[in-house]
Amino acid sequence: MKCFECGSMLDLEEHHVVPKSLGGKQTVMLCSVCHGKVHGLKRPVSSATLTRRALAVKRARGEKTGGTVPYGWDAVPSHAGAIGLVENAQEQAEISRIVQEREGGCSYAAIARRLNEDGVPTKTGAHWHPETVRGIMHGDTTQGEG
Repeated sequence: MKCFECGSMLDLEEHHVVPKSLGGKQTVMLCSVCHGKVHGLKRPVSSATLTRRALAVKRARGEKTGGTVPYGWDAVPSHAGAIGLVENAQEQAEISRIVQEREGGCSYAAIARRLNEDGVPTKTGAHWHPETVRGIMHGDTTQGEG
């Protein structure tokens, strides 16, 4: 294989002709120098750098960028097929409950046990575990999987 633009056979990367975010599937091979030029950069660029930039833009727009929907939120389609997040009122209420119970002196294990006894589902419908409750208390809302 060689660079579609200059013919180089070094540092080749796939470049989406139509951006993936817009549904593009077809790629051409470009060397890192030509790939950087296509993206308006004066220096070579790696696909990893471009991915990091794209994810930062998506996060700035409030779009979902990871595989897991955080506890307290739901994924919804937004423009150009991107995924955005909206609050899940029930899960947000459970987060508030967890915080209140913990501030009231309950252990993570006691909170998890109460959530399970009350039939409160995790994001995936699994059982609550103390580690899950601890993660939510510390702001890691991806912990809602149990």
